[in-house]
Amino acid sequence: QPLIFGPPEDHIEAMSAAAGPGGNCEGYLEHWETGVYNCGRCSRALYSSAEKWRGPCAWPSFRCPTGAGAISERPVQGYSRYQCAVLEVYCGNCRLFIGHSFEDAREKGDSGAECTGWRH
Repeated sequence: QPLIFGPPEDHIEAMSAAAGPGGNCEGYLEHWETGVYNCGRCSRALYSSAEKWRGPCAWPSFRCPTGAGAISERPVQGYSRYQCAVLEVYCGNCRLFIGHSFEDAREKGDSGAECTGWRH
């Protein structure tokens, strides 16, 4: 089954990279209200605000998904010279490409007791 889709889904992905309030690279980077982040295509719950932390990049960082089956992942080899494990992340329901997950959260500043070692 293909994991990357066509133009309608590409448009959803492109919208996620649009500048948000205050000129942030990503509109939800500084969004700290309590709630759930859902898939842009099928509205499946993907990440809880309780798992969000201030990561090292322009995208929101999460420790883990909302539960089993929320996302699906596929290993990536040699992604942009990262030395840690890297996974492609897809919606567990409709398979929309969500982004990447990196096994470097501790090295990138997640020092909380809730740290899983991963940043999504």
